[in-house]
Amino acid sequence: MDSSLAAPPRSDAVDLLRGLAIALMGLDHALAALDPGHFVTDSPALWTSGAELPAVPFLLRWVSHFCAPVFVLLAGAGLALARARHGAHATQRGAERAVFLMLLDPLALSWVWARIEPLPRPWLFQVIFAIGAAMALGLLALRWLPSRLRTGLAVSYLLAQDLVIYAVLRGDLDSPPEGAIAFLFTGGIGAQYFVVYPVLPWCAVLLLGVQLGEWLSSSEPGPKVERKVARAGLAVLALFLLVRSANGYGNLGLYRDDLSPLQWLHCAKYPPALSYLAMTLGPALLLLAALLRREREGHGMPRGLAPLVTLGRAALVFYLAHLVLLAALRAALPESWRGTWLAVGVALALPFVLLPLAQAFLRARRRYPRSWLRLL
Repeated sequence: MDSSLAAPPRSDAVDLLRGLAIALMGLDHALAALDPGHFVTDSPALWTSGAELPAVPFLLRWVSHFCAPVFVLLAGAGLALARARHGAHATQRGAERAVFLMLLDPLALSWVWARIEPLPRPWLFQVIFAIGAAMALGLLALRWLPSRLRTGLAVSYLLAQDLVIYAVLRGDLDSPPEGAIAFLFTGGIGAQYFVVYPVLPWCAVLLLGVQLGEWLSSSEPGPKVERKVARAGLAVLALFLLVRSANGYGNLGLYRDDLSPLQWLHCAKYPPALSYLAMTLGPALLLLAALLRREREGHGMPRGLAPLVTLGRAALVFYLAHLVLLAALRAALPESWRGTWLAVGVALALPFVLLPLAQAFLRARRRYPRSWLRLL
């Protein structure tokens, strides 16, 4: 990787994890755009108990489940790391970026997504909106709440989420949520809008990321921080095994049909169940701990994964560019050409195709740090 693109004191380990997440995201979006058989069953509303889970389509979808939780967790870590480096100035920049992200989905990306797959309503509120709204709430929490209280509130909400949703829906789990309930708690479809990512569960994940960022920016020795991250990962994985084995509370209505491995992994993403978040964040934290140790010991990131570090530093640019590219490919390719393996091939090519754009963006942002590029 071009060393001129490095931006110390950023962590290559954190950026590599983010880069891996967006590469997997590219796979899911390529399947949505180019595979007529794209397999999406990760919500009780999309799944019929007893139906077959075909292994290849399911696993191609499942690996993308790590994207949103990692993306949001590291967005929270980024808030804490920026605050440690830049103080109050980071709060202003964070607020500007939060507003930008909240507007980006409905005002621009709705149009792009409509050309990738049909939307039930014209205004889309997807993961970018949720990150922006969660960042806004996270900045308020950073300013007014002590660290333990922030983390405690995040954990408490995720543990209580099944009860909260039952309460706000007044026990009527079959009626489609609308309005504030859809935006805050469950997602849903209104007269003109489609909310895919509700704000509060993702805000809870972002606040956990703030705690992670405070660990990473602390003055504690590296090995101690790595142990904290690894222990957190193990605890979260244990929580997944507990919730999924009990096959009740914490699964938001998407239960195992049997003891097969695929059924264990078949967790609810819409809205994100406790089992889903534990399944994805546990391994992500363990991987981050291993990468942090490798970085501290001076080994650097694996050479073959170096482009992902660059993409991790230009994640939003990759997100925007890959959606536009996929929309163009869907419009250009005959329907008879579309299929699973074409989508997989395109997804594998995306990081390499978009790497020069990411490099150019990082150079421009370093040259013009006060320009609008800081929002990306």
